[in-house]
Amino acid sequence: MAKARSICYTSFLAGCKEKKIPTILANTILESLKMVTENKQRPSPHHIPSVEKALLAQDKIGYSNMSVGFYATEWRHVAEDMGVEQPQSAMERILSLMWDTINEQMWAERNSIKHSKESHTLVHEKTQQIDQLIWYVRHQNEVLDYRHRYLADFTIEDARRWSRHTRTTKLQHLHNAREYYEIETKQKSINQSTIFDWLNSYTTLHSGTVIGPGIRRSSTRPHSVSSDDASTSTEEAEFEWESRH
Repeated sequence: MAKARSICYTSFLAGCKEKKIPTILANTILESLKMVTENKQRPSPHHIPSVEKALLAQDKIGYSNMSVGFYATEWRHVAEDMGVEQPQSAMERILSLMWDTINEQMWAERNSIKHSKESHTLVHEKTQQIDQLIWYVRHQNEVLDYRHRYLADFTIEDARRWSRHTRTTKLQHLHNAREYYEIETKQKSINQSTIFDWLNSYTTLHSGTVIGPGIRRSSTRPHSVSSDDASTSTEEAEFEWESRH
């Protein structure tokens, strides 16, 4: 984008020169526009009174407004003081040059960067995502719990072949797993229990039923069970939560 801006500025100044716009006026207007295109500071107080007066007037209108065509009328007085014939027409030519050589060209460049098939933004994003994915592959033993290292079971060729959506989803899963591991490691370092400590204290039967310290086998059987709910009721009655009171 910086190169595109430089080309736009050069074209603007060349156009001003061709249309016999005073160099001081053209340069001052361009520096004012750079306050919007490059977020630069306001030009320092000018040694020419009419130019400084125009800048002060533009301060009130705003330089963002200037970049879309709202120029202070004092700029016309600057052109008049510099001996430009037909100052109003000169300002119209400057405005036309601004649109043709700066605004439209920079807008086209912005659209090309963001939306073209060869978008530099997408290419840069893809490179960044692949670099992050490979980093996880190389550092999985340091930043991922052993239960989650399967998430880093891929190659650089896989990462290059994946779609943007797949890479984004995979990175999100890896980021979440890394965050979990950091939290668990921190908890263990201060002797706090983790959710897996609680889960590992229970046993899962072949039927899928979970039993553990807080569960005991029921001492009663259901008195009556309908034929439709027989299997469900029997399973519910097999275990009951032991009272903590």
